[in-house]
Amino acid sequence: KSNMIIQLLAKALFRWDPPRGEVCFRAAVSSACGVALAVASIPEGFPTYTKFLMGILVPTFSFALPSMYFSIGLVFPWFLGVFIMSMINSTMLLAAATVSDGLFVGIFSVYTFSIMGMFFGKVQETTTIANALNALAGSLAVSFRPLVQDGFSSTLQAQDAQDNSSSQGSFFDVAKTALALACLERDLPEDCWTDSLQFPNSTFPVVIPDDQSEMFGSRTVYVTPSEQGITVDAEGGLWIVGGLWSWQGLDNPFAMYRNLIIMLCWCVVCWIVAVLIPNITSARSLLSKILVPGALTEATVTDKAEQQNTVMHLWNTLDGSLAKVTIYEPRLLRAPLQALWPQLQDLIVKTRSVMDASFLRVAHSQDPQILKESDAIIKECATVLMQNKSEDRKTFREKQAPTKVVIANIDNEIQYLYNKCVDLRDATLSWLNAVEYPPRTPLKEALKNIAAPFIGMVAVQAPPLQRIFTLVSLVFRPHKWNVRGILWASKASVGFAALMCMQVYWPAWANFAIQTGVTDGGTVFSGWVFYAYAFAWRPTVEGTFKKGCQRILGILLGGFMGWLGVIVCSGSNADDAEPNPYGLVVWITAFTAIGAYFGIDKGPAAHFGMSNDHGYVAAYYVETLTIIPMEVFIGAGHNNDVTANRVTTCVVGVVMAMAIQLIPPHVRAGDTKYIQGYLTGLKKELSSVLQTMLSEDYEKLKAKGFRSELSEYVIQSRKDTLRLLKDANQLKAVDNVIPYFKINEGISPLLGEMAITESLMADLLEMAVDFLAEEPELLSGESARAELGSMLEGNTEPDIEGNDAQEDDDAKQEAVVVEDGGARCGRESICLGLASTINARLKEHEDKLNSLFEIEAS
Repeated sequence: KSNMIIQLLAKALFRWDPPRGEVCFRAAVSSACGVALAVASIPEGFPTYTKFLMGILVPTFSFALPSMYFSIGLVFPWFLGVFIMSMINSTMLLAAATVSDGLFVGIFSVYTFSIMGMFFGKVQETTTIANALNALAGSLAVSFRPLVQDGFSSTLQAQDAQDNSSSQGSFFDVAKTALALACLERDLPEDCWTDSLQFPNSTFPVVIPDDQSEMFGSRTVYVTPSEQGITVDAEGGLWIVGGLWSWQGLDNPFAMYRNLIIMLCWCVVCWIVAVLIPNITSARSLLSKILVPGALTEATVTDKAEQQNTVMHLWNTLDGSLAKVTIYEPRLLRAPLQALWPQLQDLIVKTRSVMDASFLRVAHSQDPQILKESDAIIKECATVLMQNKSEDRKTFREKQAPTKVVIANIDNEIQYLYNKCVDLRDATLSWLNAVEYPPRTPLKEALKNIAAPFIGMVAVQAPPLQRIFTLVSLVFRPHKWNVRGILWASKASVGFAALMCMQVYWPAWANFAIQTGVTDGGTVFSGWVFYAYAFAWRPTVEGTFKKGCQRILGILLGGFMGWLGVIVCSGSNADDAEPNPYGLVVWITAFTAIGAYFGIDKGPAAHFGMSNDHGYVAAYYVETLTIIPMEVFIGAGHNNDVTANRVTTCVVGVVMAMAIQLIPPHVRAGDTKYIQGYLTGLKKELSSVLQTMLSEDYEKLKAKGFRSELSEYVIQSRKDTLRLLKDANQLKAVDNVIPYFKINEGISPLLGEMAITESLMADLLEMAVDFLAEEPELLSGESARAELGSMLEGNTEPDIEGNDAQEDDDAKQEAVVVEDGGARCGRESICLGLASTINARLKEHEDKLNSLFEIEAS
């Protein structure tokens, strides 16, 4: 009864959406762990000066990252690798800062340009990871630039002699040591420095012995007496840059990079704890038991518009490569060394083929019996995958498998669908057998799968370094230049460079801070602008403006809740108010769960993390909700100061990103030239296949495989267009308010139809290879060559039957299964007929695209 009550309450609370509620619960647990560790007084194992960041990072990414099993081996190590790569890159920038400010800004500009990776013209491939590398490296470099340039400095007065408080790595202690050594060198008591008259009026050096300080051993410091006291200085330089990595100590404020890595590892632990809460969700089960059966159920829908939406959904979610993430989901208790992703990938590919083929049923209703059999196979596969019962699997295996039919008339698409369903059943059976009886995997391959997560941590660092090398090599390869891509990358890096110049050369901005209390603000706040600019920037103009609006809205909501949280947890808004740590844990955890609920999609998609449509509002709401209380908790500023500066700098960065995006050249997803490139690639692909078939060169056709070099271009064109549409279609609610951001409604349906044509073209190549392998002279007849040549020229649409055009329609629609001597006629018909269907569809696509051109022009 208690379980029933809990389930009813959960359903009422989360609107009968258990996956969404589960993700919110996991986010709450993760956030509670992170914030509790950030505010707790733990003596060992946690870096004192960086652990407060756990209270920010853990809640922010608790729902933004996938909450599935594969995240442990793939997403979390990759996340850690991005941060480590940013630290390495910031080291390069800090080394340049030791030379001059000009070199520092110049290297940062080149760095941001190379990270964007835009010099190949693929502007749509800009990712959040590239922006993260730029923002993290820039903010770290800005934070430590004054230290590496100016070094350490501390001014002591007489009363400081009685101050015995010490902190590991504190330069205050080093300064006292230096003054004591100066006194001993003059045969005076160690505290003689309290009387500055004992020292000369000029600056003099003091060498710190190795046994007196680990950080400053053998380092020369300079002592300068004055009326204000005695100042001790240590010059800046590369030694400080190296020390940021080599210095040790959890209580050492200058052992920054080591302590940042330790802090990030604890963040990963908090996320892993949330993922491992039973029942653990795996991508393997989500794909095979929910997404694939759901897609198969939709394959029987006869509404054309609904099927178009489903096709687009499948191309976005059921990517065959998604199965590869299951490498990071070892079956520890059954087959830990087995990787089942090839069988799962084949199942996904066959599911999409059935979906594409079922789209053709809308316009045809012939062969009701075969249509009924096709639907029966689809439902049978969906049922056995979804229910996953042993008796169902046994019945499925023992049932006699259907066989394909040889189609003599390509106009009968239902038979074409039937053959795809047979392939689907074979793939389903292969997957079920692999799950229950895992295939033996060679030890070398098994070890490779186990090491894959660690390889991924290293691989994440390769792209930026490779891009820098490529950028340099492009100077010597003019034939690889892409003016539009270079201009786009330059425009993106100009924003980063401008912000860095403001930080370095504009003291009024570098020292800017809105102050309402008695504490000092300053550059600790202005560094936020890098994150605001970087994470508002998107590949498209529409995406940048929509994400920028989401960021501003999230910052305002989170800023208010964070400001209110400090008041609630401290009981006042006074300058000396200190938030109660237990109150912070409860406050941040509760409102993180609320933000997660509104920031993820409904249903199983919630497990994939933040929603692409509206998730950024929730992400930045939680980020600001945590930053303000944690900054106040460590004493970085007054509640009002931190809130005002956080909101102000964010708006500045977002507005700059929006303004620079409007400068040509820019990318607009509504521009039909991108889908035009996809159509052009499809037409070239068909011409390539037809020319190879006409050449009667079977070996050449076989060498092309099912994915030729041109096909890779076609696939990339489709992915690029989909990526742009996905980026621009976020926050659709504003499209009706601001028509400028609205995407032409005809683009997505047309793209879905073209994706089906691409699938048919792959089938044509596969059929041609299979048929010609058995009968090389299959298409050598005069009639067949004439039809292929006619389609290649594109002047006329051939009669696919090769007979009298006035043949009776009923005879055309017959399902002809030919054997032995009649096989050649059937195979010739299916090849020519499928080629004709593709040719006709391409012409239809071109007409629709021309209509879109006219709409765009008007």
